[in-house]
Amino acid sequence: MIRRDGEAHNSGHSAGPAEVHHVAHRIATVAWLAIALGLTVQILVLAAQLAGGATFSGPRFLAAVTQGVSWSVIVCIGIAAGTILMRASVTFAGVIGFVCAPVALGVARGTQRGVSELLGLPAEGITTTLVAVAALKALQYGFLGFMLARLVQHGTERLRPYVVLGVATAATFGGVIVVVTAMIARSAGTPVTTSGLAGLMVNELVFPLGCVLVVFTVQTVARLQPRPPGGS
Repeated sequence: MIRRDGEAHNSGHSAGPAEVHHVAHRIATVAWLAIALGLTVQILVLAAQLAGGATFSGPRFLAAVTQGVSWSVIVCIGIAAGTILMRASVTFAGVIGFVCAPVALGVARGTQRGVSELLGLPAEGITTTLVAVAALKALQYGFLGFMLARLVQHGTERLRPYVVLGVATAATFGGVIVVVTAMIARSAGTPVTTSGLAGLMVNELVFPLGCVLVVFTVQTVARLQPRPPGGS
């Protein structure tokens, strides 16, 4: 049974139609916000790459947007499901984040690969960098899911703790991902370009904070909405 934020629910009855509609509305809200987040991040990444000296390529940008939006939707819905939708325990919320991040990365890369092939662009296969990043992102979003669940279950309504969590997670894990990616690329004899590094830094620093803000926004909207009749 779905519980309202900050409230306990002890009923053993199944969810009624009004409550199911309420939860479906929250999932749809997460999805739309995640799409907007994915588009925003990719635009910022493109701006950083152009500032770093890259040239604009419409097909490459389309492939990147496809990857970014796919990643954003899966990760944000997974994190939100473990924190404010399912009201899972903090440990289980962390497990959901740990699992959904590498899955989302795999789906996003697969989507990008499909679009790239359709557009006649070279497609990147499974690399050491991809495996390392997938492992780091599993840890990152497992931690993020765990901490967000703690904030939600403690009924935290202020924006500041969420922003602090998002910035700290982005700076810590994002910094490690950028360094590891650069080190692996250099050891393979293909150093990351300035534009590539700029785009990577923007992506790793902005997206985690954006995902946190998506969860905060959905939680706030749900708290302000009237409780569905017979719902939790």
